[in-house]
Formats: sequence, C-alpha cells, structure tokens
Amino acid sequence: MKALFLLLFCFLSFGIGAKEKVSLDLSRQTWYGKKLEGEDRVQTLLAQIGKNSGFQVLPSFPVYLNQIFLVQKSDTNLQRYLIFSRFSLPKSLYDSSKSPAIFFSGIGENYEIFLNGHSIHRELYIEKNKIFRYRTIDGLGIFPDKSFFQKEDNILAIYFVGDPPSSPIDFNSHLGLYFSRGYEILETNVLFNRRGENFSIVLNGVYLFFGLFYIFIFFKTRREKTYFYFGLYAVFLSLYLFHRTELITLLYKDSAIKDRFEYTLLFLLIPVFLYFLFELFFSERKKFGILKFITFTYIAFSLGSLSLPHIYHRSILKLWQYTSIPSLLYCLWVLSLAVYRKKPLSKEVGLGFAGLFLVNLWDILDAGIFRTGIRISQYGFMAYIIVLIMILINQLLNYQIEVEKQKDAFIKFVPFNFIQLLSKKSISDLQLGDQIQQEMTILFSDIRSFTSLSEKMSPKQNFDFINTYLNKSSPAIRDHQGFIDKYLGDGIMAIFPHRPEDAIRAAISMLEGVHRYNNERVSNGLRPIGVGIGIHTGNLMLGIIGENQRYECTVISDAVNLASRIEGLTKIYSASILISEITYLKLSNPKDYEIRIVDRVTVKGKTEAIKIYEVIDGLSLRIRNLKIQTRDNFETGVHFYAEQKFDEAEYFFQEVLKVDPLDKAAELYLARISFYRKHGIPMHWDGIERLEHK
Repeated sequence: MKALFLLLFCFLSFGIGAKEKVSLDLSRQTWYGKKLEGEDRVQTLLAQIGKNSGFQVLPSFPVYLNQIFLVQKSDTNLQRYLIFSRFSLPKSLYDSSKSPAIFFSGIGENYEIFLNGHSIHRELYIEKNKIFRYRTIDGLGIFPDKSFFQKEDNILAIYFVGDPPSSPIDFNSHLGLYFSRGYEILETNVLFNRRGENFSIVLNGVYLFFGLFYIFIFFKTRREKTYFYFGLYAVFLSLYLFHRTELITLLYKDSAIKDRFEYTLLFLLIPVFLYFLFELFFSERKKFGILKFITFTYIAFSLGSLSLPHIYHRSILKLWQYTSIPSLLYCLWVLSLAVYRKKPLSKEVGLGFAGLFLVNLWDILDAGIFRTGIRISQYGFMAYIIVLIMILINQLLNYQIEVEKQKDAFIKFVPFNFIQLLSKKSISDLQLGDQIQQEMTILFSDIRSFTSLSEKMSPKQNFDFINTYLNKSSPAIRDHQGFIDKYLGDGIMAIFPHRPEDAIRAAISMLEGVHRYNNERVSNGLRPIGVGIGIHTGNLMLGIIGENQRYECTVISDAVNLASRIEGLTKIYSASILISEITYLKLSNPKDYEIRIVDRVTVKGKTEAIKIYEVIDGLSLRIRNLKIQTRDNFETGVHFYAEQKFDEAEYFFQEVLKVDPLDKAAELYLARISFYRKHGIPMHWDGIERLEHK
C-alpha cells in the first residue's frame, strides 16, 4: 500500500512540476471562408484576403464546408473553397530556437496550405475536373520554415477541393476540417512526442497475434467454432484499428483505398462478434433470423464500400452508423439471454461488453455529431479483448485438460503400448487398417473354478471380487514391459513385445501377488483361489478393425489361440505356469529359472505336437522346493514314458510321489500307464497326448 501511495505521489509531482506546454489553439481562432466558382486563381484570392473580400465568418469547429455553404446534391461539380485565419504567435513559440509546427487532427479531401502566402503543404491531385487521389488525413503534422512565421498578423490559409454531397444523408463531411478540436501550432518536439503510436501498434500486433493463434487452433482441431470467430474478430479489429493510425497515411497514398478497407473491416466487426457470441453460448441452436439479416446487411455495406466510387463511402458509413446502434443493442440482448439462461462465462462477457458498448456508442456519436476527434474505443477494445483472450485461454486450457482426461480414459481401453507398436503418437492418430506384424510373447491367465465361486456371490460381489483380483495382478504385467490387450471376465490376455523373459517374470510376480491376496482372503474367512497361466511366443498381427463409427484393437494369430490352449492345460497338470517349447528355447538363459518339462501334446485345432514346460518359480516355497527336489526323477519318468518304457517310467513317477504326494502331473502319468496296460497301446502310439478339449 505504501508503494502505491509513493507511485501516486510521484505521478502527481511529475504532473505539477512539468513544464507548461505552450501552443496556439487554431480551433479557437476566427476563421473566414469563401466558396469559389470554377477554378479561381488561388494566388489572386490570397492577395484579397487582407481585404476580406467576399469572405464570411465560419462557425465554430468542425468546419464542414459543403454544409456551411449549403451545397446541394444536385451540384455534381468539384467544390472549391478558400478559408483563412489570422493569428499572432505566443512569444515563447516565436522566440524558440526551433521552428513551430502546425498540427491538423483531421483534414480532407484535396488541399493546399499557405502560411503568409508561402505554400507549406500541397495535396492537390486533380485532372479533368476530377480528383484522382484523395488525401484525407487524421493527424497531419507540418513543419514550415521558421522564416515564414511573423511575430504578429500571420495568415494561415487553406485551399480546399472536394466532392459534392453524394446523398441526402451525407454532405461529404471529410471536405474541410472535420474535427471539433486538435488544430494547433506548437513546439516541434512536443508534436513529435505526442504523435508516438508505439503503444497502438504494439496493441494491434497483440490483437493480430491472438487472432491468428485462435484461427490456427480452430483449423488444427476442427472444433470449437468459437475460436474461429473470435480469431476472425481479433484480426479484423487489429487491421481496422491499424487503419485508424497516423502511420497508415505513409502506406496509402490514396485515402480512398484506405477508406475502402477501413470501412469494410468496420462493417464486418459486428456480425463476426455476434457469431462469436452465438457459438460461445448458443452453439446448439440454429442461428436467429435477425442475425442472418444483420450479417447480410453488413456484407452488403462491405461490398458497397469495396466496389462503389469513393464519393459514396461516407453515405455508406452513415447508414452503418444508423444501423450499428440497434445491432449493438441486439448484442446486448443476446448476452442478456445468455445471462438469464445462466450460460457459463455469460456474466463476464456481458459486463465487459456493456462497457465496450458505451465506449463505442461515444465513438459513433462523436463521429456523427460531436466531432471532437477523441477516440476512446481502442482502450475499450483493449480491455475487452484482454478479457476475452483470458476467458478463451482459460477455456482452451480447460479443453486441453479435458482432452488429456479423455486420452487417459481412452488409454484405459486402448493400451498406449498398442498405439506405440503401430507407430502412432496418440489414440486420435489410429486409422482403420493400421497394422504391424512382429514376434511377441502372449500370456493368458485365468482363475481356477471361478464358476463355482461366482455362484455363491451376488452380481456386485462378483464384480468387486474380479476387480480386486485384477487390481492385484495387472500391475505385474505393466511392471515387466507388457500390456493388457483385454480382460476376459476373470481372465487376462497380455502381450509382451520385447522378450519372453518379461512374460515369465510377470507370471511369477502375478503368482506372488495371488499368494498375498490369498493370505488376506484366508484371514477374512474366505477360501483361497488358484490361477493358471499359459505363455507362448510367436508372430502376431496387431491392428485396427471395425468401421468408421466403431474401432477395435485386435490381435490375429494362431499363437494367441495356442497360448490360450496352454493356459487351459494348467488345469490338467495342476500347474500354475506353463510355457511352450518355443518360449523356452527363446530364453536367453533358461537356467535363470526353475523349469521342468511336463509333456508333449497336441491341442484342439492343431496337428503339430509341442512340448510344454512348467515354471516352478512363484509357487509357495514348500511346493517349489519339492518340485525342484523331484525334478530329475520327474523328467526321467517323462522320457521313459515317451519311449514306451512304462515300467521304468512308473518307477520314477512313484519316486516323485514318495517325496511330493500332491504332484498331480506324476499322478496323471501313472494313471495313463495303468490305462494302457489295461487297454493296450494304440497302433502308431508316439507318446504324444492328443487333447480334444480346450
């Protein structure tokens, strides 16, 4: 707070102590004027000024020459006038080492300015009694030779040439000195300091930047037309305000061209802003007929500004001024409706627009009635545009946050690893037909006897149970470079794109998680669960299938079916983890794991036999140690069984059961041996078990 008071004190002190700026206000001087007939000799008339021959006293500023001299629309000739004023320079201006400057806040359309008979500025472009270049300028600074000034009895004269009235509603107000103030003689350095337009140019650059930015956002996303209309509005506003700067006279040698673009941009601001409001608050509704009428009206004004001769531009501007106030009131009505219906951001936008409406109302009334030349709309636009920019930036950030949330939500349905495998950056890049073929490892897992478990639970308990189990099992897959392709009720299908070891380590980790979960279940009086996991490695085709309205990521491969069949075999051999021989052979170092061969089988739908192996790691410590201890005997028994040496095989399997009476795989082999002894060995028996069930 102290800093604020100190800043205010310094500001006021600066204002009090500042050197008084000396100037002569030409708008407070007495001016005389005369309408010239034909092409009177200007120099001759200048000589008559001292006699005031035929000159009349002009009313106070602004000086609308056609209006003062009652020129009618029927007079189609160029209008010529000569006006002058006598003045004495303030002593400080005359004694200054620098030549005084003369400033005109607004002057047009063709003219030549004389100081004590010396031509100090000429803008006459007439050929065959027609103006071929207009020079209507807001902010004309002239720096005459100091010797042209006299201490007293100076005469400033201006010879004007311009168009007659173009319509009953406009008398061509740009012919003359068309502002009520801002005409003065002052120190040159003061004029230079006053004419600095860096702020306006920077501000217009900011509008242009954000306008193009939001248009880019729209075309990049093809969503939110709000951004497009606001961007268009900001671009039009930037270009319009730039056309109101004094710098524009350096770019346009003919002010008629400048007016065409300035008025066209001005006429389009209101309809574009209205479309912005409708997209912001009522995008779900059809556009009102009034909006379409306003749009067509202002487009017609714009086309007229671009195509009609310059003489009609002021009439079109007058028509726009008459219609703009009802149009702005309609904007207020739209905003009031949005506030009434409690649309998001409607209060902020509405309050800002109410202030902007008052500011623009002043500019419209000043342009048509007061003619002070004081333009405050740029500051109103600045405040309002900043508010809108902040609102849209906040909306854009919220939209981006929502998009990220949706992406995160989609990733829960479509694994990001799947997207990466298809060489895409995001889910939005996926297209029908995207595919890749690569060797990967597939893991299937399933809860044992889930059907009997689920029959004893309610639907809610079923889903709670499954989700609890999956929450404990799924992280192990992600932790080992895999991703879940799909959930199969109580089962999981996972893919490991890199190494088979990843799948085996994930399976071991899943088993360890199940052991911990079972401890929780037992402590809560619930029966423990068992799981079976099957793993196989092979070539997989991953891709996107479906139609334009429904995509699905899928995996197509016999390897998937085989992995599923191997998982089914875990029930037969009472194993927790079974892997195929291909997976086993692709391990960089199989000795890193405790593994034993289980069998050679053909599964349903296949004719080629495969060897399957049991991964012992991940089992409870007691069972793991027992299976490691009996592994040699078990694998020897499997070997003799395949050689039809049933006596030897029987011996080794019995040795296994002496140590581990619960080894179901050994019991299975003994049951087979007993069956073949009783029923005989089939012809061409090769030791391969052919399984016809899933």
